[in-house]
Amino acid sequence: MLKCGKWYVSTGKEWICHSDLELSAFEWEFLQSLDVEIRETIHFEVNYLPFQ
Repeated sequence: MLKCGKWYVSTGKEWICHSDLELSAFEWEFLQSLDVEIRETIHFEVNYLPFQ
């Protein structure tokens, strides 16, 4: 797993990550770890969930 945040298990094809990075920095770091073909299928969505 990437070290750009703390990852949580999710059902389906969604991955949940809590990160202190700005969204643009998180997206860049995440996409750099993927093959070019896969990058085109990725969608980022921001939700604010209460983390403790």
